[in-house]
Amino acid sequence: MIHSETTRRYTLRSAFVSSISAALFAASAVAGSVPVTTEFSALTGNSATRGELGSAVAVLGHRVFLGAPAADVEINPVIEGGGGPITVNDAGVVGWWERNANGAFSQVGNPIATGSTVQNSRFGTDMASSADFLAITQAEPPAMRIYQIGLNETLLATLSPVQMGPQGDSTRVSSAIFGSYAAAGVVRNFNDSGSVEIYMLSGGQWSSSFTIDSPSPNVPDIGFGYALSMTADSLFVGIPYFVPVNGEVISGAVLEYGRPNMGNSWNLRGIYTLPGGLPIEQPARMGFSVHSANNLLVIGAPELATSVGGDKIGGVFVYQLNSGNNTWELRASIPNPDAEADAEFGYAVATDGSKILVGAPGSNNQNGRGYLYVRSGPNQWTLAQEMIRTASGPHRFGAELALTGTSTAIIAAPQFAQFGGAAYEYRFIPLLMDGFE
Repeated sequence: MIHSETTRRYTLRSAFVSSISAALFAASAVAGSVPVTTEFSALTGNSATRGELGSAVAVLGHRVFLGAPAADVEINPVIEGGGGPITVNDAGVVGWWERNANGAFSQVGNPIATGSTVQNSRFGTDMASSADFLAITQAEPPAMRIYQIGLNETLLATLSPVQMGPQGDSTRVSSAIFGSYAAAGVVRNFNDSGSVEIYMLSGGQWSSSFTIDSPSPNVPDIGFGYALSMTADSLFVGIPYFVPVNGEVISGAVLEYGRPNMGNSWNLRGIYTLPGGLPIEQPARMGFSVHSANNLLVIGAPELATSVGGDKIGGVFVYQLNSGNNTWELRASIPNPDAEADAEFGYAVATDGSKILVGAPGSNNQNGRGYLYVRSGPNQWTLAQEMIRTASGPHRFGAELALTGTSTAIIAAPQFAQFGGAAYEYRFIPLLMDGFE
């Protein structure tokens, strides 16, 4: 349950969920029954982008951006007196790739860098894209930069979320952007209880317009704002609950806030929690990842157990927008098809409305794996392809990912090559595309 004032609102939009049978939580395909593919190409970056490359992934048309928050940056290359350059450790950069003539991705020019003199600023912690806008966050101090991407990047705004309450230890600053709104989730506010600051573009300027506090600001370490996703009408905020509350283990949730028709207030519209039939008091971490596109909402729960005392295999929940009454309805629940304990299936999710991509970076001793699901019926999602790499090792492949078109995806492994990081392009096998998409 959500504690404090939010408890009484649990009937909002998610009331029907408790009546849904756990039979929804059934895999449409199992591991070993679908093709397993390796990468088409690798995006390993240059020396300037080595540093957990792939910790964040964003796509704008034919371009791919990869965050490398642990990359070191040199500043003041020439200093009077011959002191030489200064290296800022973990300043962070974002690399840029475009498709070349043979259809693969090639790195373009210099990375987008902060120019920061702050050690451990970790620029590139998270990214989001919309139209030609690219939002990039950093951890220290918490900030979000918004760029307009053309032939080069143009910095439009550097936004600094308000520090709220006692500060916790979390370095997570999440991002979302859609149209003329952007949001930054700052988990460290209120002792890692979290908050979300919303920005609006008006007259060519981005500025703060509204702040959403954690629903339980006096409860630390619950992670409100850990993951964000935005549509034309809604902002979805993950609250995965990283610690028990008053001795009760909370499974996590996603809260939906409606975009204002008038004024600046974003009001709570819905709360999405584990369906009935699943053990509720468990650290499922529902809301650790969330992505919405084309009337589909996908929520990851990477530590979900499907039975009391069972292994934490992870799962994903799929909601469809009912345009008739403007509500989101649970249509499918997908468990880890490999049923592997601690695989973190659902750690990262992406959708375009007709496909769902899921990462499980903890699988196979943190070697990781990716899964592609396609719509095979009005409320049916079928496992169509599993993705692995030719390289092996505890690289957490699947920790971040994105769809790059109707037939390709990027899946990252930020711990590849002693935490240098890498990302990989995958081509989808053209099967099961039967018109339901």
